Amino acid sequence: MHQVTFCFPRCAEVTKSMSTNDSGMASPQVPQGPPPPPPYGTPPVAAPPPGLAYAVNPAGPPPGGKGLVITALVVSLVALLLSWVPIINNFAALLAVGGLVLGIVGLVGAARKGRPGKGMAIASVIISLVSLVLVIVTQNAYGRAIDEFVDDLDGTATEQLGGTTTQEATVDEEDEVADAPAAPAVGDVSVVEVAFGQNTYDPTIWWYVVIIDNPNPEHVYPLAGFDVEAVGADGTILDTGSSYVNLLPGRVALTGSFFDVGSNVLDHLDVRGPEVADALHESELGAFAVADVAAASDEWSTKVGGNLSGSFVEEQASVQVDVIARNAQGQIVGSELTFVDRLPVGGQARFEVTFLAPLPADTTYEVYPSM
Repeated sequence: MHQVTFCFPRCAEVTKSMSTNDSGMASPQVPQGPPPPPPYGTPPVAAPPPGLAYAVNPAGPPPGGKGLVITALVVSLVALLLSWVPIINNFAALLAVGGLVLGIVGLVGAARKGRPGKGMAIASVIISLVSLVLVIVTQNAYGRAIDEFVDDLDGTATEQLGGTTTQEATVDEEDEVADAPAAPAVGDVSVVEVAFGQNTYDPTIWWYVVIIDNPNPEHVYPLAGFDVEAVGADGTILDTGSSYVNLLPGRVALTGSFFDVGSNVLDHLDVRGPEVADALHESELGAFAVADVAAASDEWSTKVGGNLSGSFVEEQASVQVDVIARNAQGQIVGSELTFVDRLPVGGQARFEVTFLAPLPADTTYEVYPSM
């Protein structure tokens, strides 16, 4: 038996026993016990990190994404089945839109991330588009069918009742219009009188009064707009006042104040109103009536009041009442206004205005209600 000794850097000895076999050759014997430690300075070999094997040698595409395309395909198929059903195909349109969105998301995931289900994603997109087209086509078809059915019912009901058709009724109405008496000609709205002056407590403020006449007994101007322009001697428009009134037959007063004249002097007024084409024919129009007008003065003011009534078939609300004061010579010297909140049908309401100065006893007053 021979003995061989190996020496490592740390002088570690490993003894291998050699024995002679039957042929006289020596064979090594593996020593018993744990393997010898690595040589000094040799770094240990670490185990590969998790996932390294896949990164180096992938076994297949990343998981996920297949459930999305399956859902898209199922939703699009349900939309296709419901697209033929009346009324319910409105819901089918929503399903088709959902299937289309899910299919596009799945298709993008399959193309960019290598996820499975590309074929199902394409199929869901196509089926969803077909479903949307079918919904539009069937909706139009069902709508036309319903319209034809309703027209048939109307025609049948007309025949059973012995009535006239729509075309015949239209002809009858045209004949009635032709036989009806023509509406009277419409006359122009005119300005009867204007007046203006400076306020005693502030000369830069000018008051104005414009009396308008509607000569048409069967025509009304609904919400007629009037512009009253304050004009200087050289033609310059110094200020403009606007009024809106439902102009009934007869006279109405437009009152107001100019605040932007300043130190200028007002020379005359220009009034712009509605056109004849704005008039509406009304054969039964109500009218206002004023009674018991009286004035009472003290050292500070003059109060003028009275009773308002009307011949209207409906109750009137927010009736404006303008009271104009004239001196002994008949000239307009001022105006005040108030509102009657409610004028009942067949009833009357009290009104009262206050002039902020004591007016002479020979002053006369005119009342102009409007709405």
